[in-house]
Amino acid sequence: MRRTLILVLSSLVLWSYPTARAQSPCATCSVPSLAQSPAPSPRGAGPAESELKALDAEIDQAFLRGDRAALAALLDDSLVLVGGFDEVGSKAQILEQMQPRKGPMKTTISSSDVVVAVSGDSAVVTSKKTRTTGESGAQESSRYRDTNGYARRGGKWRLISSQTSYEDPPYVAKDVSFDLDFDPAAALGDGRAQVVVYEFSDYECPMCRHFAAETFPRFEKDYVRTGRVALVFRDNPLTVHPRAASAAAAGACAETFGKRWPMTERLLRDPVALSDDDFRRHAREIGIESAGFERCVSDPATAGKIRQGLEEAKRLGVKGTPIFLIGVRRPEDRRVRAVRKIEGALPYEVFQATLDGVLRARGL
Repeated sequence: MRRTLILVLSSLVLWSYPTARAQSPCATCSVPSLAQSPAPSPRGAGPAESELKALDAEIDQAFLRGDRAALAALLDDSLVLVGGFDEVGSKAQILEQMQPRKGPMKTTISSSDVVVAVSGDSAVVTSKKTRTTGESGAQESSRYRDTNGYARRGGKWRLISSQTSYEDPPYVAKDVSFDLDFDPAAALGDGRAQVVVYEFSDYECPMCRHFAAETFPRFEKDYVRTGRVALVFRDNPLTVHPRAASAAAAGACAETFGKRWPMTERLLRDPVALSDDDFRRHAREIGIESAGFERCVSDPATAGKIRQGLEEAKRLGVKGTPIFLIGVRRPEDRRVRAVRKIEGALPYEVFQATLDGVLRARGL
């Protein structure tokens, strides 16, 4: 997942300095001024390129020093600060907060992969940067990408925009240790598999649908169809979703007829199609006898089974959806020892790294 602060609105510029990080990505933001990046400068435009590289580094150093006078000369008057917590300030407010840096801790910013594009009196400088704070043996670093926009005013370049993007640190599955029941008949894949993944899911959960659409196809192809991993679905309907419990009952009843996975595919495909009529239609399409399905979904025992599953999830520390527990077993065992937990609809690579590690540990 990438966290990005995008900061240009015509002549109004939104500035984000690396000390502040975005709290969540923006999926619908538009960036008028940077949407049409200027064409890269032709070879031989060295003086402007060198000047802009030096200016980009100079601004970093001025911030590190808390040099108010230097920043006043380098930042454009239209600059507006947007911090990591949606704090907004003008150039004057930024300068007012600048104080000379004191104390034993040393902070540096280094750049790499610097690319400069110049078009007339406009330019964009992109680079990878590393900010390091501390002393030898006790340093902390953060890496990010800067995309800084410049305009030449009165013959001098001024910073008019900045975009800072951070990569989250690699996700590492959590260690767990507890037992789970295993029914080979209810699992997707080879019931003899020694590695089992339990998916705690909610049919009305957007991220569960995201996992089903984006990650599940590769996961199924590489691990389930090859017989290395079996997948078990556990209903965990959240109270914030009004149709989740009814959908869970439909899924549980489909499981009693050996049709859990065809039903799950349909329920996760369309978040709007979760009415009772939709459940009946899905059941009919996957070959479940209508009267039997109706009896199952209206049976109090089905609702009791869902409640029992919710209580188990709570006992296991499963909060939210989707949550995945990865466990190991002997081929003949009906119990699985959970050893890893993945929280959220994370990219395929997270599941790949976790499963490969568990498989290697089992010599599989």
